[in-house]
Amino acid sequence: MKFYNVLSKFKFLLLLLLLLGLINQAPAQTDSRLKMAMLFKNSGNYEEALELYLQIYRSGKGNRLVINDIQFCYEKLKRYADLIDFLNKLIEKYPNNPEYQVKLGKAYYLNEQRDKAFALWEQLLQKYGQNAYLYRLLGNVLIELRLYDKAIEVYQAGIKKTKSQYSLYRDIALLYRAQLEYGKAAISYLKYLQHFPKQSSFVNGQIIAMSADSSAVRQMIKAIEEFQKKHEASPAVQQILADLYLRNGDFQNAFRIYFKLHQKAPKTNYLLQFVYKARQNQTYEFAIKGLQLLFDQAKQSVLKQQYAYQIARNYFLWVKWLAKNKQSKKAQKAIRMALQQIDQLLQSKTKSSYQWQALELRGDIYFEYFEDIDQAIDHYSQCLKAPLNRQQMDQIYLKLAKCYLTKGDLVSSRKFLKKIKSKSLQNLVAYLKAELLFYEGKLTPAKKAFSQLSSSLAAGDSLKNNILQRLLLLNYAAVDSAGLTQMGQAEFLVAQKKLSQAADILKELSFKYSPLNGTSAERAVQLFASLNKAEEVEAIVAHVLKQNPDYVNIDHLLFMLAATQEKQHQWQKAFDTYRLVISNYPNSFWVEVSRERARLLKEKLNKEQMP
Repeated sequence: MKFYNVLSKFKFLLLLLLLLGLINQAPAQTDSRLKMAMLFKNSGNYEEALELYLQIYRSGKGNRLVINDIQFCYEKLKRYADLIDFLNKLIEKYPNNPEYQVKLGKAYYLNEQRDKAFALWEQLLQKYGQNAYLYRLLGNVLIELRLYDKAIEVYQAGIKKTKSQYSLYRDIALLYRAQLEYGKAAISYLKYLQHFPKQSSFVNGQIIAMSADSSAVRQMIKAIEEFQKKHEASPAVQQILADLYLRNGDFQNAFRIYFKLHQKAPKTNYLLQFVYKARQNQTYEFAIKGLQLLFDQAKQSVLKQQYAYQIARNYFLWVKWLAKNKQSKKAQKAIRMALQQIDQLLQSKTKSSYQWQALELRGDIYFEYFEDIDQAIDHYSQCLKAPLNRQQMDQIYLKLAKCYLTKGDLVSSRKFLKKIKSKSLQNLVAYLKAELLFYEGKLTPAKKAFSQLSSSLAAGDSLKNNILQRLLLLNYAAVDSAGLTQMGQAEFLVAQKKLSQAADILKELSFKYSPLNGTSAERAVQLFASLNKAEEVEAIVAHVLKQNPDYVNIDHLLFMLAATQEKQHQWQKAFDTYRLVISNYPNSFWVEVSRERARLLKEKLNKEQMP
């Protein structure tokens, strides 16, 4: 260790001797001294750097870079008195340069002479009030000192006195954002937009970025509403407010603004923008409302067909959302409206691509909602008579393959998969073909097919995880091929939407002594949970806890049990199970969400116990 310290000192002395040699050479070697000074500064050796910078400055080679680095080194060394002396001499040399006086004020502030600093800055603003550069320079210094309110005052004064520095509104907005005053930040952005109307995309982007915080959205809405009372709002400002309403879930007010914008400028795409944003927010009712207005105002038949198709499509999206949220009556009404739109479109005398798209959508409705596979096949088959391109035709073939798979007709499913030629669908087709082999119990060919596909996929491909799960499962073929064949049969039933039958097979397999019992139990629990069969879930989890307590995904089983209990309004049971995940598996992927669910359930239980 001593030898290492001696060696380090020797290296430093050698570097210093080299430096002194450079200093003693001709003035042409100033660049070398400057590089060495910068090297010292960047490595944190501020004393050495400062000495070199001062030598360069005194030799008459002091440019802006050297002066700034001298100031930097003095500040890092906290030699504020020396810095004040240095800056005063600079001011004597350059009396009409306010930059050095601003920096002198900073030095006073750092030296705890704050009254003197503020007095000096105030004198500068009085003397150089029309100097636009002064406001930005002083503002930057105040920001460095974290005097954000003072910086805002300076920027506001600069805008008022120069009547030209309107870009400072953008800096003011950033300062308000730093202080979490989102309402004031939004208004500053709007004032910036008033003077730079071409920056509407930038301003909209900044406000949307702030709206990630729900409390910020409410602040901004209130501030912009007040702003509109005093100023005539441009379409850009109105659209910003409408988008904030969307973020806040106030779709009625958002629609009101977009509709007014559309009325003033009907040739623009304001309503289409609203439709797109409403669909993104899964408020399909408002998306349909906007599309219906566009449909009523359209004069061309093809344009009317386009809007009619989009109305039907949004009705179907709404139906799926309603069904998922257990609103069956509304879903039934919405599906009737979707079919009505499709029927009217199909009966139109004007021929267009929207008609066969509507026919395809009708097939989707019968397949996904009514689960009438024969009707879906009939509609998809009729689509093949339309003038489709290769990609469109292959999409229909894919849907027909899925229909026949759901019917349990693997031969017909495979026949349509073979018809698909589009490169973009080849990986999916290969995956589905491998699945068919697994369903049929052809374990070795299935493993080979999955392995070949896995090696050809990119790392981020969405199919990768599904394939890896199958390959992990197929590795058990050598030790329990019979059990694995049963799992394939169960997954085939899942593909046919026969979830209860599949769950029963997997439950039976999970109770057997088999290396697959843990995996079978987990899959059975997933299926029974989706069927809201809490008792079945409890029985399987209890069995695994007793017979296979070291199963790697036991935390997931418990989490699914708790979620099922909560869904069944078994609040206390669910709370206890979530607590079990938290206490027994602190490193679990499910622990954070379990903690959050347990907290909410605790609040619910406490309210129920209140007299």
